[in-house]
Amino acid sequence: MVIEPSLFFSFLFAELLVFSQILGHSSIKTTQIYAKITLKKLDKDFSVFNDNVKDAFF
Repeated sequence: MVIEPSLFFSFLFAELLVFSQILGHSSIKTTQIYAKITLKKLDKDFSVFNDNVKDAFF
């Protein structure tokens, strides 16, 4: 089973929007700075997530 990256990033973006609103940030970029979100980290995290899903089901 392979999770589509677009689905993963959609969930991630939705979570960032929630946290942004909770923290009262006027821009999602501010939340990303505080969450230390980078494309490299997202790629690494998605790879780990995908590997865990493969291990769980195969």
